[in-house]
Amino acid sequence: MTDFVHEQLNKLNNTLLDLFENSQNLNSLDLSSLTADPIQALEEDGNLELFLTLASRDIDLTNTPNIELVQRYLDLYSSTLYQKSKNVDTTSSLNWLFIAKCTVAVYGYLLRNILNSTLPLSESIHYWNGVYGSKRYEAYYALQTLPIRIGYLGVNTVKKMRTTQLGLKNIFDSPEHLFLNMFPKHAKDWIKSSQKQQRAFRFFSVKQASVFKQLVHEEIRQKIHTLDYFRTQQASRLGLMMKLTPFINEEGEDVKDIATQSNQCLSMMRHIIVPLTSIKTMDQFQVNETLDYIETSSISQPIDIAKGLLEITKDWSQCRSNITSMQNVYGQPSFVTRYWIPAVVGYFAGNTAIQFVTERQDDIIEWFSELGVTVRDFAIHWVWEPVLQVWDTIRLKDERLSLLGKEGLKSDIESLERMVSEFAQSRYHLSGQNINTVVQNVREGDMSIVLKAYEEEIKNPLKNAILGDLVQTLLIQVQKTKVDLDLAMTALDKLLKSNELNFAFLAVAPSMLMTWGTLSWMNRVWQRRSGRTIGLIGLPIRRTMRRIERLFNLSSDSNSLDCKSQGILLCEVHLLRSYSLQLPMRNSIRELFIEDLRDLENPRLSVKQKLETIERMTRSWYFLRPCHM
Repeated sequence: MTDFVHEQLNKLNNTLLDLFENSQNLNSLDLSSLTADPIQALEEDGNLELFLTLASRDIDLTNTPNIELVQRYLDLYSSTLYQKSKNVDTTSSLNWLFIAKCTVAVYGYLLRNILNSTLPLSESIHYWNGVYGSKRYEAYYALQTLPIRIGYLGVNTVKKMRTTQLGLKNIFDSPEHLFLNMFPKHAKDWIKSSQKQQRAFRFFSVKQASVFKQLVHEEIRQKIHTLDYFRTQQASRLGLMMKLTPFINEEGEDVKDIATQSNQCLSMMRHIIVPLTSIKTMDQFQVNETLDYIETSSISQPIDIAKGLLEITKDWSQCRSNITSMQNVYGQPSFVTRYWIPAVVGYFAGNTAIQFVTERQDDIIEWFSELGVTVRDFAIHWVWEPVLQVWDTIRLKDERLSLLGKEGLKSDIESLERMVSEFAQSRYHLSGQNINTVVQNVREGDMSIVLKAYEEEIKNPLKNAILGDLVQTLLIQVQKTKVDLDLAMTALDKLLKSNELNFAFLAVAPSMLMTWGTLSWMNRVWQRRSGRTIGLIGLPIRRTMRRIERLFNLSSDSNSLDCKSQGILLCEVHLLRSYSLQLPMRNSIRELFIEDLRDLENPRLSVKQKLETIERMTRSWYFLRPCHM
């Protein structure tokens, strides 16, 4: 992910490349030797111009500059000029182009480190703002730091008892000893204000608890003030470095301009970094003093600038150590301090949970086993198998709903036809075409020839039952009833088959509905968790955007910001970049948000255009709207 420093270095690199290509010294060199090693060209061949050309090309400004490589080249260059100062023309364009390339590399290195140093400051300020003003969080912070305070108090109490020969009661009767050791940086003001009321405080008395609470509150407020003030100082440094960016002109640069800008950039970086080399002077930085210092500085020789750049790169390690020490004192508590209470609570809670699990191990195993069997049976018998049955129904493989076979109905109808035709032949002596007519009527459901004979036979039932055709007509009607029943069953079978797929879906619907409901609930829980994550990161983003918008609103110049405001803007945008890493990458949300951040930190845009950019961001990003909370 590219940031502001990377973009600035690319612009400066392009400018220096144009100057480097137009150098007359370069045109006079053998270009076939540009693949050689610059150190070898200097140490073995003694060709300083070739070394300067190769070294300048070897310093890559498109990425993070390799400061160790720059230091090595500057050291070789300085030592070579020191040894051959009488035989070397230090005013050549290659000398100044090499110095310019190294100056930009050190400038980018210093700009990136100062900008990165503001990120822990901003995070610590955000942390303390979340604690400050909340009685619950302040009490929790006091509990977190209580072991350290008691430790300092105990060590200093033992030392005082050894040096003063005072008893423990006499020492703790003095509130100064108690609070000066527990709050060494913040209890002095309270002691001065309370000297008019000279009383003996009892150890852990109610009044001391109230004072302890006030001192905790004051300690947090003082940390916020100190961190904010130092971040403002760092922001002023960044703004000054932005205002005095070297080689910003795209054309019209000559050797004199390069020398002047290199010298001004060195003076600016030196004046910026000197206060950071000591903890006592870290907050002593004024922009106007630096500008006056730069205006009064004279143009130095390339060797002097090279030595100055080397000193800056070496001094930064001490500056980094001092900044880290300041952050450790005023920043958020250490990992151990923040999490020893949850660790202790987790230890006892975990011990209790382990004992509970150990005592009920068999029951818990049985519960999980039954739960697994239940889930498996539900998935197999109520989801998988019904789905397979639906599939078989669609492919016409399943005939579970068939009530009657086709061959059974056909045989019953043929049997009825034969019975009626034989009855007609024996009773009415029909034959040929008449028999076919009777059979056709039977197929159509007309049994009148049998019913007429039945009506005649029923008149003398006893006689006709023995000597007549009453029994035969009754049996024919029984067969007709069977055929009618088969036809009704066939119609029902057709109805079932036409709705067989509906019945199959109806059987699988409850289990599928339950499965869908469970998966939907899990999806909502996951989306709510993602939305809560974005909502949590949206709150600090909105607060940072508010500070940026307020910075633009308070600007006296509608076209640009002053050094301090420009530096604060860079710090705030850098903080937003760190927050953007937690935004989702889908739909290019993170990429487009970073694109908006580039517009905010672009020095070419006016204040009005940046305010319009903030309005666009508020319209575009849902996590910047308060209703998203």
